[in-house]
Amino acid sequence: MLVKMLRGKSGWDWNEELKQIVVSDDVWDAYLLVRNPFILFNCTKSQSTQINPKIRPWRNKGFPLYQEMADLVDGGVATGERVFLPGQGPVRPTSPDWPDDLVPEDDDFPLDPVLRGAALPPVTRIWMTPFRLRPRLRPLGSAFELSLTARLHLRSVCDRTVTVMAANPAMIMRLWLSLEGIATALAAESSGASEVQRKTAAIKVISALPDFTRQKKSRIFCLIRADTGITDAFMAIPDDEPEDRIHYLRTELTSA
Repeated sequence: MLVKMLRGKSGWDWNEELKQIVVSDDVWDAYLLVRNPFILFNCTKSQSTQINPKIRPWRNKGFPLYQEMADLVDGGVATGERVFLPGQGPVRPTSPDWPDDLVPEDDDFPLDPVLRGAALPPVTRIWMTPFRLRPRLRPLGSAFELSLTARLHLRSVCDRTVTVMAANPAMIMRLWLSLEGIATALAAESSGASEVQRKTAAIKVISALPDFTRQKKSRIFCLIRADTGITDAFMAIPDDEPEDRIHYLRTELTSA
């Protein structure tokens, strides 16, 4: 009531939009004269309004404090612990107060052992030793596995260069021909005899040749074991050309 009385007695009316007290000029002049009683006998009324500059600016200023206090008294402003005010972040809820007569054995409100103050179980600390995982390298086996590895590598290269070749049809055609040749070679390699089988067949043929001594045959066998190309070249010569095979082996012995 005191706040409302102050707001009502401080002027004739209240301007809600400007938050100002509406007061007539006579009231302001009387207020200035009361604040400066010595000018009643020395100055005129118009001069008295300019004597005290600290009071005159409040003639056009607002008094929002009166209205805010009145709203607070009327209950129009929320208060309390969880009130949300403009410009303020969300308020975290707090836990309720614990009753004084609460006991751990209360069936209506069971307590956790930790809340009762019981000791926590000991924590076992595990020490981790850092290590670096190294990939396990698989040894390469037959020629077919090598060809498969080369095929995967070629596929990776093609994936990286497909963007560049998209605008060049001639390059695409050359790549297609190369891939076709590689596919043909891989098919022939996988369907044909293995390296061990080819060397074994060549040794059998050379062992039956009467034109070489035992010592020279041993040298030829060492060359075949060291170089698979000699085996492939020897077996590529037709069987009905034994002289060409003998001449080729003599040439390899001379250059060795």
